[in-house]
Amino acid sequence: MTSIVELIAWERGERLEDGLRGFLQCYVCHPELSIYLDGLLRCLRRLERRGDSLGPEVAASVQDALGFVPRFGRAGKPRLAFIDHSFHTKTLSSMFFVEFLRTEYEVDLFWSYGWRGATDHHLRSIIAQYDRIVFWQVFPPADIPVPGHKRIFIVPMLDAVASQPDTFFNPYKEFRFIAFGRALARRLLACGLQVTLASAPPPRPIKLCKRTQRDRPRVHFWQRTTSFDWRQVSELLCPEQIDGVWLQAHADPQQSIQMPTASDIRKFNIQQRPWSSGRIEHERLLGECDLYIAPRLVEGIGMSVLEAMAMGCVPVVNDEPALNEYVDTNVGYLYRVAELRPLDIRNMDEKRLRIPAHLEKLEVRWSESATAVSRLLAS
Repeated sequence: MTSIVELIAWERGERLEDGLRGFLQCYVCHPELSIYLDGLLRCLRRLERRGDSLGPEVAASVQDALGFVPRFGRAGKPRLAFIDHSFHTKTLSSMFFVEFLRTEYEVDLFWSYGWRGATDHHLRSIIAQYDRIVFWQVFPPADIPVPGHKRIFIVPMLDAVASQPDTFFNPYKEFRFIAFGRALARRLLACGLQVTLASAPPPRPIKLCKRTQRDRPRVHFWQRTTSFDWRQVSELLCPEQIDGVWLQAHADPQQSIQMPTASDIRKFNIQQRPWSSGRIEHERLLGECDLYIAPRLVEGIGMSVLEAMAMGCVPVVNDEPALNEYVDTNVGYLYRVAELRPLDIRNMDEKRLRIPAHLEKLEVRWSESATAVSRLLAS
């Protein structure tokens, strides 16, 4: 195995790629030794800032070894590590907060694959290197020495922690939490945690697309969970009142979905749309629909709902937090899952006209909470 002295020489000289591979190999053999991870992260940071990209084989090896994919920010500001759940590589629902943080900090972005069984050796090393660390839907090791707690901020989501027993939070009494939503804040405060309330912003700009003239509305539904699929959605819709349903079937990790029957496909005029990974294509699909059915019964925020509203879709959501903290009956339709019945959508156009003013109110809420969060992070 290459010596640490030689690896550092490679890193600082003309053999940066060799240094990266060497540090990676040593870390795989000795993940408990932070010196190898520190060197690997330095090499990755230098490569990115130099404008070089990793080859596919090296990139795959880095992901396999670390359990996350690092992305680095610019120099010149206090350094902040943003450690995010890897599922957000698909939805990018946390990026609004990353961009907010980048106004004050040099943000390095890490994707955590801990939910797949990855070890947490890398988390301890990251914590030691940064001025601030934000864990987004990921919890840090609970046994961090107390002086480190003030640099760590945990941002859980209600859908992930609602079912956790109170004892789950006992090791985190000295950490500071940011809660997106009043229901989550109450839950955390009841466990004796330090909580700052926040509210998510609506996407900008607001794009109320000009709708194609049609007699009946078109519905968008992303089918992603076992607990809420087409079977429940069909109970909310009256086929005579809609033009059709655009269905995106793309399951979350560890979830299964049931597709509509051939009879329902004809009855509701269902068209299955491919998963749209690009922002432009996603907005195009939303712009061609009138009603947006929230894909999950419980959300931490429900960024997809806010995005749909910004495109002019009238939302349909379960009457539970945090969805009902962002959508009310002035601009959307709320239902209770135990009392599913066809929605009366005759006043849909009236609700849609109220969306811009509603989103402006959400923007004010975000601005106020952003100030509180900024103060918290700086304290």
